[in-house]
Amino acid sequence: LGELESGGITPPLNDSQETAALPTPELSNLPEILNILNNAKTLQDKDRLASFIVPENYIDKLLPIFESCEDLEIFLNDNTIIEQIIRDETIIGVLGILEYDPEIPDKRATHRKNLLKHSQLEPVVPIENKTVNSKIQQTLRLKYLKDVILGDTIDDSLVSILHSLIFFNNIDIINYFESNHDYLDELFEIFRDNDASNEKKKEASKFVIQLCIMARAVQTSARAGLARTLAKHGLFDMFPFALCVDDEILRTHATNILASILELDAYLFREYTIEQTRTMDPENTTLGTVLRRFALDTDPGLKIQFAEIIKASMDLGNGTMVASTMAAEMLRKQDPDTEIYLTVFYDNYCNLFLRPFETLDVKPIKLDGPIEELELTQDQSDLCLYLCDLICFVIRQHSFRSKYLIRSTDCFVKIIQLYRCKHSHIKLAALRVFRTCIGLMDEFYTRHLIKFNIFEPTIRVFLDTDGRDNLLNSACLELVEFIRRENIKSLVEHLITNYGSVLDTINYVTICKMLRLRHEQNIEPDDSNISETKGNNSLERGNGQDITLDDAAAEEEYFNNQSSDEEDHSNEISLTSTDKSKDSQPLVNYGGSDSSDDEMESDEQQQQQSSPSLSSSPTPPSSEQHTNTNNNNHNHNHIEEEDNNNMDTTMTTVTTTNTTTSDDEETKTKSPSPSSPLSTTTESDRLTSPPPLPKRRLNDEDDDEDDVLAAKADTEIEVKQ
Repeated sequence: LGELESGGITPPLNDSQETAALPTPELSNLPEILNILNNAKTLQDKDRLASFIVPENYIDKLLPIFESCEDLEIFLNDNTIIEQIIRDETIIGVLGILEYDPEIPDKRATHRKNLLKHSQLEPVVPIENKTVNSKIQQTLRLKYLKDVILGDTIDDSLVSILHSLIFFNNIDIINYFESNHDYLDELFEIFRDNDASNEKKKEASKFVIQLCIMARAVQTSARAGLARTLAKHGLFDMFPFALCVDDEILRTHATNILASILELDAYLFREYTIEQTRTMDPENTTLGTVLRRFALDTDPGLKIQFAEIIKASMDLGNGTMVASTMAAEMLRKQDPDTEIYLTVFYDNYCNLFLRPFETLDVKPIKLDGPIEELELTQDQSDLCLYLCDLICFVIRQHSFRSKYLIRSTDCFVKIIQLYRCKHSHIKLAALRVFRTCIGLMDEFYTRHLIKFNIFEPTIRVFLDTDGRDNLLNSACLELVEFIRRENIKSLVEHLITNYGSVLDTINYVTICKMLRLRHEQNIEPDDSNISETKGNNSLERGNGQDITLDDAAAEEEYFNNQSSDEEDHSNEISLTSTDKSKDSQPLVNYGGSDSSDDEMESDEQQQQQSSPSLSSSPTPPSSEQHTNTNNNNHNHNHIEEEDNNNMDTTMTTVTTTNTTTSDDEETKTKSPSPSSPLSTTTESDRLTSPPPLPKRRLNDEDDDEDDVLAAKADTEIEVKQ
């Protein structure tokens, strides 16, 4: 305490008592100020410095001596400091300070000159709102700080602050223009004014493109709303000019904006294309301009983007393939706007779409002899490649409309000419078009492939590969294999009939031989002839198995032998049946019945009287359980069994036998239930009954219903014969 009172020891200060202070900036203490700024590592240190710098206007005190500040840098991550730096009063001085780099003392940047040059640009339509003007200037300065001045040394926290400030400024700017309809009308009227100069249209295009670029950072719903608002005031009137301007950077940005609009809302593009087509020449609409630039632009990057724009405009959504009239009708009901757009496209833009093929000369491509090579530049090759892919796309998706395209134009003839190009990827592009048509297995495309003689040049390309293991050879083999596997009969017949001798020379694979085998199978008698000659040829069982002539003859011989054995023993059976029936006992005795004839007759009469009630028994009797012990009834049943055997003998010409089934198993299967009141089969009847019919060999999948249907069908066939 004594030392404290005497001032020998200074008591420590708490964090709340500490105050950050910077000395008054002078040339002599600049290293000290720099050291203090560099030592502010933690967030608390930076906050304390910021609480001092802002109220004291410390940056204003630094500006008078910035010419000597070679090693002073400001990296304080505080919104208020950044906002103070970008003010109109301080931004030029701060940029002058930051022009000096201590690592490169001999050179100085030109930040002030660059920023002033961009800040002096006037909008093509004056902006009367001063707040919006100020935010536009602040956003420009923030982007310059982030991208140019602090690009290499910026840390993550400062990046986050700058992004946040730029984002909120963009939202305010977008909301202002989106709600200012008078301004947008005046802006887009420039593109509709024939007297407006190209320079003015360029500036208007840059303004609209910059506004759309700002909207990329906002949410999707906000971007879609801005696009719809701009479209109502004439956004699509800008693209015919911006896509054809001689400024490559502007043309690239305009293409990017159009592609992003299609990705965001393709219906918006289709709607205004329909509207423009009604009032303008199709070549001057936005879609017509895209098709023209697709054919004329030499920039490969832009050419790809134009191809994607065309594809997106015709995409029916989710990659759905519409390959039938029914599917097209469903689409027409579900999405009538897209159907109208497709109608407009195929009626007005087909010639522009296929215009790149007009320069291709038609030369013959035969199986033998020389072929005149097709000379294509790199730009032409890329154009043909993208166009073939687009044709494949419309064939898969547009059903009858793509058929109209094929029938009303000579695109097949032009695509064939791509086989004359020396580049394999161009030949593959042409082959993909024909493979797509074949893959649909549509009779229309099949007829036109034959009509335009597609397969002769295709086979020539196949032969020129000479069996090499490359993509072109594999694609040709796959095409032939698909035709064979799917058995497209008209194409199989066309290939074998016209080019079979050539295909037979390809022996390094078996696909061509299998194609000829398929053709031979197709030219055999059809199903109707087979059904008429089934008695003389192979038959088919109910379960799909074939019966040969030998099998049918063996079955018939088997049952004929059984019939002859029955005839030989018929007399013996009739003589001995009475005595054996007297000696035999029923399997089950009912009501104390014995073996006397009177009691048997009495029981039989009682059973006949009670037969209506027995017909509803839970256990239905089989056909063998109805055998009577009476001699006359036995003889009558024996005659019926012979008739049934004769009918079964006839039916077995379309059934199969199971000779492995034993008599014991058959007897066990058909043995009557002891509780059945109709179990009156005697031992003599069992011994003298003919052997059971052979069972049909059935698969596991067969059931009783299949057997019934098969038997019914076989009977009808036999009756017809």
